[in-house]
Amino acid sequence: MAQSKEELKQKYEEILQEIKIKEEKVETLWNLIDYGREKRAEWEANPDNENQPFDSRELNFWEDRRKELWAEVQKLEGEAYFIKTYQLKIEEEEVCPECGRKVEVDENTGVCKRCAKQIEEGLTLEEEEDEEGGNDDEDDEEEEIEEQECIECGNILETQAEIESGICEECTEKTEEENEKKECSDCGEELESEQEVKMGVCYDCTAKLIETEPECSECGETLITDEEIKRGICDNCNKKYGK
Repeated sequence: MAQSKEELKQKYEEILQEIKIKEEKVETLWNLIDYGREKRAEWEANPDNENQPFDSRELNFWEDRRKELWAEVQKLEGEAYFIKTYQLKIEEEEVCPECGRKVEVDENTGVCKRCAKQIEEGLTLEEEEDEEGGNDDEDDEEEEIEEQECIECGNILETQAEIESGICEECTEKTEEENEKKECSDCGEELESEQEVKMGVCYDCTAKLIETEPECSECGETLITDEEIKRGICDNCNKKYGK
């Protein structure tokens, strides 16, 4: 079943939000990777450490996780581009052909909400003014209030509450959703610190991820030595496949 324009718009916004979250995680992982590389450089610079191998499992895990997330970001960006370009055909700035304002144009009517309302009533803006015998100062003020636009999306504000806030109900709901408490993507617990929010994962879940032993990409066995971890496969598979 084909999705409506509103459903596609919602999906597009959700994908953009997911991209933003994953990009923040990638940025955090880069910080962890830089930290790990600094520690490795310090270890290499100390001759006393020659007989003590450097534990690079955490660093390798961070680097692998960053690559995975970045691949996910690129895939999502491709999906978003397809929806925007081929399904929604969003223009940078939509212009109402009836009144010439830069505002969202309704898919069904081909004009903005204000013009659609006037067309439905069988009046153009000029005809409406002529029928009323012109506007006095009070009418001008009333019309100005009625035609106030949402500061976020440009749609006409319809209710008194929307006019007072300057934002339409749809944008208000969207803002409230964005301001809701962030939750851990793994366990659902509330994220407390700014670092947790950036990662999208709570401290406990991050610790569990870091503690995960690296596995051979061929047979799934735990990689033990630094050489195995560097290759990504165990010694047996390396001999078997010559990688």
